[in-house]
Amino acid sequence: MMKRKKTVKTPDDFYPTRDGTVSVSLHRDKGIGVQNWRVAVWGDDDFGLERSGMDIDEAFRVFRSITDGLTIRKLKQLGFVAA
Repeated sequence: MMKRKKTVKTPDDFYPTRDGTVSVSLHRDKGIGVQNWRVAVWGDDDFGLERSGMDIDEAFRVFRSITDGLTIRKLKQLGFVAA
């Protein structure tokens, strides 16, 4: 299973953030089919947003689009929902 991770800065409170950053991960969910990739964004506790059901190309595009300055509003505009 391929997995990518990065940390980006955010002005928002992800209940909480760690030093103003959140963790972003890209991974493939177990199962059959090409539409089983997920991107998740987590704060430093139990609040996270995710988007799943993507093929690999879309998932990498979404993962790469998440950069410093990320907001909860931006994630929701990208189709992320509570994890």
